[in-house]
Amino acid sequence: MIVRVFAIWILMLGLVKAQVPLPYITSFGLADQPNIRQLWAGPWDQVLRCDGLDSLSFGPSCCTQGQFVPWMGLTPVNYGCQHLASSVGGHYLRMVKEYSLSGTTLAVWPQPVLFTPRIPSGTLPVLSIRAAKNTMHMFHATTPWSAYSFHGNAFAYAALEVSLVDSAGGSAIILDTLVLNNSWTLYHVDAGYSLQQSPTSSRIRLRMLGDGDVAIDWVRIEATPSLTWTTTPACSSTSPNGSISVNPIPGFIPPITWIWNTGAIGSSIIGLTSGTYTVEATDSTGQFTRRQIHVPSSVNLTLDSVHYVGPQPGVAWLTAQGSGSISWYWTGPNNFQSSVPNPLLSQPGWYTVVATDTLGCSATLPVFIGLNCAAIPSPSAFLDSTCVGTPYVPPIASPPTSAHVVRFWTTSTDTALNLALPPVNAFSTSVSGWVLRYARWLDTVQACAGPPTLCSLWVGSMPLVPTPYTWTRCPQNTGFVYPWVLTQSTSKLQWRTPSVGVWTWGTPPDLTPIETNLPSAIYPLLTRYVDTLGGCESAATLSSYQVKTTYQSGLSGPSLYHYGQLHQVQRLNSPPGVRYWTVNYGGRFEVINNQLHPCHNATACLTNDPSLFVRGSVVPCWNTPTVTVTVSQSATGIVCDSLSNLTSSHSGTYECFSTSINQIQPIGWAAPGDSLMLDVSTVPNVNNLPGNPLSMSYATCSYTIPHRWEVRPPSGTWTPLDQVIPANSFTTQTGTDRIRLVVASAPTALHGYDVRLALERCQGNWSYSASGTLHISLDLIELDTHNDLIFGPNPSSGWVRFRTSSGGTEQHISLVDPSGRIIRQFAVGEEGYELQLPPGIFFVHTTNGTRRKLVVF
Repeated sequence: MIVRVFAIWILMLGLVKAQVPLPYITSFGLADQPNIRQLWAGPWDQVLRCDGLDSLSFGPSCCTQGQFVPWMGLTPVNYGCQHLASSVGGHYLRMVKEYSLSGTTLAVWPQPVLFTPRIPSGTLPVLSIRAAKNTMHMFHATTPWSAYSFHGNAFAYAALEVSLVDSAGGSAIILDTLVLNNSWTLYHVDAGYSLQQSPTSSRIRLRMLGDGDVAIDWVRIEATPSLTWTTTPACSSTSPNGSISVNPIPGFIPPITWIWNTGAIGSSIIGLTSGTYTVEATDSTGQFTRRQIHVPSSVNLTLDSVHYVGPQPGVAWLTAQGSGSISWYWTGPNNFQSSVPNPLLSQPGWYTVVATDTLGCSATLPVFIGLNCAAIPSPSAFLDSTCVGTPYVPPIASPPTSAHVVRFWTTSTDTALNLALPPVNAFSTSVSGWVLRYARWLDTVQACAGPPTLCSLWVGSMPLVPTPYTWTRCPQNTGFVYPWVLTQSTSKLQWRTPSVGVWTWGTPPDLTPIETNLPSAIYPLLTRYVDTLGGCESAATLSSYQVKTTYQSGLSGPSLYHYGQLHQVQRLNSPPGVRYWTVNYGGRFEVINNQLHPCHNATACLTNDPSLFVRGSVVPCWNTPTVTVTVSQSATGIVCDSLSNLTSSHSGTYECFSTSINQIQPIGWAAPGDSLMLDVSTVPNVNNLPGNPLSMSYATCSYTIPHRWEVRPPSGTWTPLDQVIPANSFTTQTGTDRIRLVVASAPTALHGYDVRLALERCQGNWSYSASGTLHISLDLIELDTHNDLIFGPNPSSGWVRFRTSSGGTEQHISLVDPSGRIIRQFAVGEEGYELQLPPGIFFVHTTNGTRRKLVVF
């Protein structure tokens, strides 16, 4: 398992080289920020980012709405962040290694390295840290009506390693590793024991372990009372008998609470193996102290000297002190085992020796046996190649021992350590050509190097990068060949499409006539040059060929316009973009619920809208206008100009306002020489003069509707009535919702003719009534084949009685006026039915088509 370590050195006390009195506390509230910013090495130009990575920033703060959120891939309608509450004004220091959200991990750049001031000599300090992990949770809402989603740090492990370093920042003595919780927790670390063991280690270093984020609310270093104790050395782990007894603490007021890291309580603890134990003591007033106490082993084992493996095997000399005689047990590489005090060790590596006395107590010591400088072998040689500007790390074989590392020199005679080059920067690739280096194994313990080995690296030149192009052309039948040359010096062209991972070379990339004639197609292409000598590849460039689209635009709309009403016109088959709309006399554009729209109440405008509404804006009167809407666009880079039509128009006429004819079949009956009347029913119209459907009067309009009566003989054509009979032999009368033809003396020549009324409702717009057949004959009553319908008038009262025989076959009877309107309809089967009518001519219709004339006097 690889443990990722992330280091940060934080300033705890005062200035860098000053000693400060204890206790001293550093918090991260607003009041401390100016001083901390001055003493820290930065960078302080960073702010909290919306992905939660606020490297070296004081939180909590939050991102501003409207920023792009990288881990979401979109800009949400609202978002922010939540932080753990702090005890110092809401601010604390956050260290971030990675911030992880479902399926995504975002790494943070390395943090700066900083030191604490020296701890005053002669003190026994305790370091108190209030810290936590997973302190921030992002939340967002995708839409105004969606609930907030919360995103917490997904890493489960984060810790702070607390250690001491000397004033030069050298090797570290680890004091403790604090595994952090998801909530604020107070941790205590004892530095006193380690200071006593290594007085030169006087700076505190905090290092972040694991992943995720760590937050520090405050850090406090305080001097605590001196602790004295007695220990009993421990035997082996199989029979632990060590003990610790802490002496009374001067100045502490009972009762005193004792807590050991083993869970034991009290000032004494027994049954211990050798090792380091921690005790915390708190008196009744709240005074606090914490110490680490070491229990030694009852067997004392020390390493006196070591002889490394060379021409002769290696050997180690040790001294063991215990009860009675000492037995030895060695283990090491390649399953090595020995029971002699000083065995011959021929294999370099780590060995473990266990010394056991007659009481069964033991001590264990690791021993490293390295190679004698004269026995160090030479590394393996290699011959490799790379390209200019490409970082190169050479292949390294396994070292002879863990104490050996490979280093490179520029000459075969160099062995000076200050001239040694590590593998990561031993080979420069800034220019093309051969780079020669001499590799040696360097023993880091004895500071000596083995014999050299020549290693060679060829740095090849980088080919030129192909020029990227973007072509847009109208459909064509000739195909297309891309313009790159296949060969440049020692380089050759390679190409592929993004969807195909295999590079092709030797043939030029091209498009067939079929491809270049397809509408709206885009063909991407990746190209690069490859050096045929060194194999170096240029960066790939993306080019594309796009076939422009051909548009044949249209415009749909209404065929009839109405005054004061809205009519929609729709742009058809047009490219996206700005459109220029116009409408002529008779209409204006109107945008519903948006009076600020550029087209509202206008007759010409620019807009992206694919459709608009036109309101009829004039009273049509007699001469009705034609409304014409036009829309046009300018061609863009993706539109084929030569084959496209981006201008279109649509026209519609106003519907006439004047009288409409009710399409009811009129009836004309008369005896030869009698007066003939035929009524045509009209649709009620408030714009007529009262009682005159032929006279219009509304708004500024006032005119008489042109009209004429037309007749048609059987199997003939329609002819104006005044061309069949003299114009002075008939008249036209008007009444409420009707127009009547009156022939003073009905001629028998018109018997069987069809008659209709023609109205010119507005200029050039004629309307015709339903036609009716004229009956001019002495036989005014049709034969009743069933002879089961009897009716008759009552001249004295104006009542008409209808009666059907009991065997009648009719289903219903209709009473109709001369205009064809049904006055009354009733079912057959009643014994009698009477209806009072005004004087005039009426007609009776039966189900089987029988029609009789009825005259009421």
